[in-house]
Amino acid sequence: MDGLTIGKIAQLSQVSIETVRYYEKRGLIPKATRTQSGYRIFTRKTIEDIRFIKSAKALGWTLEEIRQIFAIYYSSEEIETSSMFALGEEKIKKIEEKITQLQLQKHLLKKVLLKSNTPSPLLKDQCPVIESITKGDHEDGRED
Repeated sequence: MDGLTIGKIAQLSQVSIETVRYYEKRGLIPKATRTQSGYRIFTRKTIEDIRFIKSAKALGWTLEEIRQIFAIYYSSEEIETSSMFALGEEKIKKIEEKITQLQLQKHLLKKVLLKSNTPSPLLKDQCPVIESITKGDHEDGRED
């Protein structure tokens, strides 16, 4: 047998077999060839691809963004760095937007919790946290 089974790929890549199947299904790694008995056989390069995916995910890239990076990477021997920088700049912009959104969520939740700090039990419809979620006071970021 020339290639590696899915179990060996998963082990060497330090991911689950389900992850390997998922990456294959999503087109992030090449489709495996099949033996006569139906076993998937991958090349050693699959390990590099999965490690690349894991590393990119650790930097915050989504699988769709990683697909774009792979498309650029595999398109030719030379990479137009401007396209990689454009992807990086777009990712930074998305991260900054997410940070802003998380800071707003934190602010609104702190505000709700300040209202909630009562030593005695309340009826569930009087709980400020439940009330805030039910009324949707947080949805538009408005202050009361």
